[in-house]
Amino acid sequence: MVEVFTPEAAGVNTGPASGRICGFMTHRAEAPLHRSPLARALAEGALLRFGQSSATCEVTVLAQAPAELAYLTSLMGAEATFRLIETNGGCRIYIPKHPRQGCALARDIGLHAARLLSAEYGGGDLKVPIARVWRVATYSINGLSVRTIARRLCVSEDTVNNIRSCLRLTNRPRGGTHGA
Repeated sequence: MVEVFTPEAAGVNTGPASGRICGFMTHRAEAPLHRSPLARALAEGALLRFGQSSATCEVTVLAQAPAELAYLTSLMGAEATFRLIETNGGCRIYIPKHPRQGCALARDIGLHAARLLSAEYGGGDLKVPIARVWRVATYSINGLSVRTIARRLCVSEDTVNNIRSCLRLTNRPRGGTHGA
């Protein structure tokens, strides 16, 4: 079964400050067509993130979010949670009571997601998790090299390889320039 959501149906603000998100797709399959990490992720219900930049379209697959992030993913979805972690992971951030279009949080995760987060945590601080394993899985599924993943996470290549080994991700892209 394939479900495709327009940004509006998914509740995503697609204005200039919302980033490069243009839609979501979820895909569930009985059996993957092949055994790549991408096919496995799609079979497990991974989210596809479409980014639009000039004439090209970039697709990012989000790995299944871990259960310990359920408090965020159930509130604002996996896509916004991933963007929040990418931009603020490991930091304590202030959540405004009434986020507006130009505020930092709305720029990071989109206005709709900022308002959802604000309804729960508005006026207080939120310690954003690092979610290193989820990020390694997501970046690996999308074909980023170990070196690029290590640079994005500010960890060693050995750390990335150890996480990939625990996740049983064996299709390791070579080289260090993809996704830099």
